[in-house]
Amino acid sequence: MKKRLLCAVCVCLLSVGSGMAQTQRSMTVDQLFSQIESGSNVLTAQKTGVDVASRAVEEAKSKRLPDINASLSANIWYIGVGVKYSLSSLFKSNKSVRRAKEQLRLSNTAHSVAAETVNNNMQQAYTMHKQSFVELRTQQKSVELAQQNYQVVNNRYLNQLALITDMIDASNIKLNAELQEVNARINIAYTYYNVRYVAGNI
Repeated sequence: MKKRLLCAVCVCLLSVGSGMAQTQRSMTVDQLFSQIESGSNVLTAQKTGVDVASRAVEEAKSKRLPDINASLSANIWYIGVGVKYSLSSLFKSNKSVRRAKEQLRLSNTAHSVAAETVNNNMQQAYTMHKQSFVELRTQQKSVELAQQNYQVVNNRYLNQLALITDMIDASNIKLNAELQEVNARINIAYTYYNVRYVAGNI
């Protein structure tokens, strides 16, 4: 009775695993690779840092420009334009520009390092995902061999050429192979969602 119940559970898990494999095709790994730049929180934060540093450079450069004021008088037809330029700010702004450019360089370097790290993690996750399919095929072959072995031992047992212990061993081997196949299917789902996690999709 226990053996029948365990086999029924295995069949249910196998069918659930195959259903999950079909639903996983909704987003391919290639699509996830293309979404890394926009999806990864790490890269988004680094990109924001680069944007802020770039704006700081522009702001520091703008301080070197003169202030221009325009005035208009309604009583007298008078239009005036004033130009104000501070020599002391010229020297100060050069230092500010250099600091801002250095910060921009550091932000770009941090973004490049983060992008390389995320890309390496994505490659590793993708490799594990591909490996999980190889493992599934191996386990499917093991199930096939275990079923054949079970049939042979069962025939020998029915012809009184094998002991009950041989029959139990063959049944246990078959059951273990089926459980390993279920584990391989679960691993495919796990590695797929790991790839999505690394890509920042979930």
